[in-house]
Amino acid sequence: MDGKRFEYDLEKTFRAAGVRAVRPRQDRPVDVGDLHVAGDVVVQAKAWKNLAEGVRVGVAGAQAQKRRAGRPIGVAVVKQGGKRMGEAVVAMPLSDFILLLQSRETPGQ
Repeated sequence: MDGKRFEYDLEKTFRAAGVRAVRPRQDRPVDVGDLHVAGDVVVQAKAWKNLAEGVRVGVAGAQAQKRRAGRPIGVAVVKQGGKRMGEAVVAMPLSDFILLLQSRETPGQ
């Protein structure tokens, strides 16, 4: 699966799950991510044979892209060839994961 196809399929997957997903214009002078989801999350989509390498490159890219996009959370979604979409791996720094959880917390719980 090529990268652009994976981005498209990932966008469809988020939308089918009821998660807002937008593909930012690609004609910008800087890369601000492959998808912006749930308002504050920048997604770097990677379709790679080597999962570990895809995670390493994807997380680094997502962190740079979230800064350029002015968003607080950057994640890499990495899918190996031959795997189903539901088997893709999501990776992010712990600090971003904590922000994600804090933004979803309901007071009093």
